[in-house]
Amino acid sequence: MINKYAGRCGSCLNIVEAGEGIYEYGNVYCQELTEREGLTDRNWPMCDAAYALELKGEPARAAVKQDWLNRNRMQHDKMQEIKLNLKAQGLCVRCGGAGRSDMWKDTGYVCYQCEGTGKAKAGA
Repeated sequence: MINKYAGRCGSCLNIVEAGEGIYEYGNVYCQELTEREGLTDRNWPMCDAAYALELKGEPARAAVKQDWLNRNRMQHDKMQEIKLNLKAQGLCVRCGGAGRSDMWKDTGYVCYQCEGTGKAKAGA
């Protein structure tokens, strides 16, 4: 199936842009998956990049995982910085001061943390 989503390859964790790669099994992949056999005790479809990592062994997989963890840590740190800025301005960290959103239509449109005021609650 043609991929209309952007994300990480479910096999090798490389970044896949929308319109590139494929979408199968509820995941984005960088290319058509191929059934790989006899490499290790694992036997499942994987992309060529994941197969190359499998051939190189555990150090290569560990390096890819560490790179992924570093990117996640950077995103987490950025979110913490944004939350601190919102708190310093006295705004709710969940809704950013909006107080309500159409995305919350199933739960009453109102931010549960600030109860729709957009202001940070004392002690929150």
